[in-house]
Amino acid sequence: MARGQQVYGVIHIGSVALSMCIADYRGSEGLRLPEKARRQADFGEEVFTTGELSFTSIRQMCRILNGFRRILADYGVREVFVYATAVLREAKNRRLILDLIEVHTGLHVEVLDMPQEIFYKHFALHRQLSDRMGVELTGNDAATLFVDITSGAVGFTVWREDRLCYQQNVHIGTLRVLESFGRNQRDNRDFPQVLDEYLRSMLAPIWPVLERYPVRYLVLSGRESRLVAQLLGIPMTQELVIVQPEHFLRAFNEVHDKTATGLQHHYGIDDAGAQKLLPTLHLYAEILAHIRAEHLIMMSTTFLYGAAMYAGAVRYRDPALAELREQHRELAKEMALRYGGNILHLETVAEYATLLMRALRPIHGLDERDSDLLWLAAVLHRTGRYVNLRRNNEHTYHIIMGTDLFGLSDPEKEVVATVAYYNYKGRPSDEDEPFRRLPEQAKMRVLKLVAILRLAVAMDKGESNKLHRVEAVLRRDALAVSYESPANTLLEEWTFAAEAAVFRDVFGMNAELERRMP
Repeated sequence: MARGQQVYGVIHIGSVALSMCIADYRGSEGLRLPEKARRQADFGEEVFTTGELSFTSIRQMCRILNGFRRILADYGVREVFVYATAVLREAKNRRLILDLIEVHTGLHVEVLDMPQEIFYKHFALHRQLSDRMGVELTGNDAATLFVDITSGAVGFTVWREDRLCYQQNVHIGTLRVLESFGRNQRDNRDFPQVLDEYLRSMLAPIWPVLERYPVRYLVLSGRESRLVAQLLGIPMTQELVIVQPEHFLRAFNEVHDKTATGLQHHYGIDDAGAQKLLPTLHLYAEILAHIRAEHLIMMSTTFLYGAAMYAGAVRYRDPALAELREQHRELAKEMALRYGGNILHLETVAEYATLLMRALRPIHGLDERDSDLLWLAAVLHRTGRYVNLRRNNEHTYHIIMGTDLFGLSDPEKEVVATVAYYNYKGRPSDEDEPFRRLPEQAKMRVLKLVAILRLAVAMDKGESNKLHRVEAVLRRDALAVSYESPANTLLEEWTFAAEAAVFRDVFGMNAELERRMP
């Protein structure tokens, strides 16, 4: 196997199957999967119905995982990334499951939150479309809408002119939709109409935003997308096929009133396939009723492929990750604008926070990911004012916690929300619920980020971007920040001096703001 010493393994614990691949990441040349394996399982149905996974199912899961381990060992693969999505994310006995997996297989499982799950898939889809397949995603003010339908959720991501503009996840995946109704109800001949009404009510809140974007390409991915393409008479012999929306709608109108049993007979597929196909067809139709896309792109890209590609990019420090960071920042700015933010001020604060982080690198003990989280907190720290100026820090906290921040885990989102909570008053303390509920290992991290953010906010307290050519350096006993300005900066100087007390309590040194003569 080429570059055998550099291959790695990826395992996905999904709701309807466990899958494994050996991955060979080649940057701009793409990703090779020299070996793959997949084992069907109904773990998701059990979790969505009962809320837990039984010991019988856990033992079956461990047997499958040990089988994957043997395949990986045969290929000499030493590094393995194991991800679980909705099936473990929503299991009430998740802690027990993770412990038993580690004891019986030796594998450590990372349970992804929904924004992370959708994000990994988006990363691969965008790379495939723009880098490998020559599909033009930009130009003429057109947008591309990625729709990722999984067993537990649907993710909507809008891409326009090299920018992420919108991202929203809804808890109505194919399996979750089915489990909302009993088998007898799904066999009722009126079920397709009920399903339409159910989806319409669940998706109604997102259309006012999505309808603002002129969508050129509607991208549909995954195994269900491949099945739909085949049923349209378009076999997925390549990584993608382009279909006209009218082609799909004509085919859907022929089977609109059919139950899963009717789909079985119409298409000659098995019951399991028909059960997944039914909500997928109706979801696609509901989307097309509101999104007037010029083209449908159907791709066979799975979560496993997306996770393998992202793991490879991180493992080999792919330059594409820097571009990805900028995409996330654009999405955060879109969110700040939605809540009435002064973008010039927020970008200025984020720039100052980044500058201070860089100067403090020898002593702060934080990493690049912490710098990203601080940047997000700086851009989002005033969203609560959209609700009420009084106690706006509490509103900011709840807005951030109630929003899916693309690519962030829930613990990371909690760090961003807590740092933003303390943006202008108070000191992080266990007397405050946001700080108290943090894991102990995150509290010192938050203390440092809050101290830095407060200085950065002070440096543009008048929201007028008065400080020019700002520099920050560490001296023996202080963080020295200097600037040039033709304006009166007393407000910034006095506020900075006040916030320096918080900084001193955390870092054990003074922070000084000094005007340089031009």
